[in-house]
Amino acid sequence: MLNLLLVLCATVLNGVFGANILFATVLPSPSHHIWHEAIVEGLLKNGHNITLIGHEKPVIKSTNYTVLQLEIEDLLNDEAKAEFISSLQQPFLSVQFEMWEFTVELAKHDLDSPILTRLMEYPTDSFDILIYDMVVPHLLPLSDHFGMIPIVGTSPYGSNPMLAESFGHHFYTYFPNSALPYADDMSFLQRVENYMYYIITLGVKCYYSKTMNEVIQEKFGKDTSSIASYENRVGLLLSNYDPILDFPEPVPPQIIPVGGVNARPAKKLPQDIKEILDNSKDGVIFFSLGTNMDLSFWSMDTIKTFLTAFSKLKQTILWKYIGDDLIGVPKNIIIRKWYPQNDILAHKNVKIFITHNGALSTHEAMYHGVPTVGIPFFMDQINNAKKMETKGLGRSVDFHTLTAEILYKTIDEVLQNPMYKQNMKRLSRQFRDRPETALERAVFWIEYALRHKDVSNLSTKGRYMSVYQRENLDVLVFLGLSMFIVIYVLFSISTWFADKAIFRRDKKVKQH
Repeated sequence: MLNLLLVLCATVLNGVFGANILFATVLPSPSHHIWHEAIVEGLLKNGHNITLIGHEKPVIKSTNYTVLQLEIEDLLNDEAKAEFISSLQQPFLSVQFEMWEFTVELAKHDLDSPILTRLMEYPTDSFDILIYDMVVPHLLPLSDHFGMIPIVGTSPYGSNPMLAESFGHHFYTYFPNSALPYADDMSFLQRVENYMYYIITLGVKCYYSKTMNEVIQEKFGKDTSSIASYENRVGLLLSNYDPILDFPEPVPPQIIPVGGVNARPAKKLPQDIKEILDNSKDGVIFFSLGTNMDLSFWSMDTIKTFLTAFSKLKQTILWKYIGDDLIGVPKNIIIRKWYPQNDILAHKNVKIFITHNGALSTHEAMYHGVPTVGIPFFMDQINNAKKMETKGLGRSVDFHTLTAEILYKTIDEVLQNPMYKQNMKRLSRQFRDRPETALERAVFWIEYALRHKDVSNLSTKGRYMSVYQRENLDVLVFLGLSMFIVIYVLFSISTWFADKAIFRRDKKVKQH
């Protein structure tokens, strides 16, 4: 009876002190939503009430969880999505413009939504804090609308120059851009290319910032602050980065590494999938290209490349494929539109994970110790694949030059060489060996921001410095000019003494 009373008291107290949290995840990406709902789940367990505005349907069901789903079908249907993904194969500069063009259109679309209007009709004291996906900035003014509430930023995309710049994290001199296939021991020319990518990223962001500010002010009013001002007000950034898997980097105190919040112990598998995994005597290869990419977007010749390679393997292939039914599928391939990825990767019979190397998939593979064969397409997938190869956790292939023979040999190498499995298991043990999980850390720091409101003391001064100050360009110019002046003065003095000496010598010669 006493135990029951304690549980009831704890539940009541939890409800009393639970905060009202506004969560904005307005990038239309299912993977971002999965990552954020992992944090939502952790917050719900601590008794908080959450209202989320975004484009994806909720997976979590709770009376304390309300989702305001923004319409997106007219902006990003399957055809438009395939076209957008295809456009990301262009040169880096073109990709940056393409992404910001889409971001501006997305902002216009969301700001005209009746769902947003409905949210803004809530009482202005409805929320205690705003948790915001920093990739797209157009709903940041909601923090002002609801009474200057504190903001905690999130980045499922991990460390990237666009966000890092806003939080005083200037690592481009030695840390490879996420779109480059380089490790952290770059050569001189690679560092030059890396620096140029950094400049391009920031340059395109600055180019579009004026347009984005105008779009935002049209909705929230002419007195609305700029994007840069809102970014400077964000107290903390929860970044999907972890030094165990990612290349180590020193992060400022206001950036909290929470890489792998989505990776967790397995839940119970559906019975039919469990039987397949249990009964596969040669093991299972799991093949999924994530939530945004699918082979159905590509030609039948490309799909046949995979079917041919898989037919040579004795393992069972579980393939997530959302397209129409395929004809002539080998018996060892089981195709479904959806699989519980995290739970499958936890099964002992899974030998390899064939993946696009998205951040969530890569962290789940590491958590469960499954080596990978990567097929990266764009953005951070490219660098994630490089991390896996550099650390001996798997191999990757180039999708554009891929043949059935290359794919088969790459899979076979990872299967036959025990190094990949051993390295991944070692990394998995390291990742789990910590005083708190990534999710627990994320929840703690959100509640820290709730308790203290103003956490600006954690921000480095470099966050607010101009580029020339941060890069010490003014110091270098000063030192350069000072050195020039000193050298000039010394040269002038030495020239004066030399001329004086020559004059005296000539005078003595004439006297003789």
